[in-house]
Amino acid sequence: MELIFQVEKQQIYRTDQAHPVADSKNYLTASFSFSEEWTGTKTAIFTADKPYTLQLTENACVIPWEVIKAPGFWVSVYCGDRVTANRAQVYVEESGYQ
Repeated sequence: MELIFQVEKQQIYRTDQAHPVADSKNYLTASFSFSEEWTGTKTAIFTADKPYTLQLTENACVIPWEVIKAPGFWVSVYCGDRVTANRAQVYVEESGYQ
């Protein structure tokens, strides 16, 4: 399942309607669209208890399974000589996994 984010200047927001569920591994992905000032290497930051940073490949990555826990996690990005964005919250539903 894919979560889709739009980054306009320094503002990030989700554009999809997906409802992620906790405890998935190597399943949930994030893709990003950027405004023109976002050039060079881009890195995503996924934060729950602690931050996980991933360099984007073709503006996408697999979301670290460690953050996919209810009630949710935060997503941000940065690039170049440190162009930064605010954070977008992703709500995560409880799973039935035991």
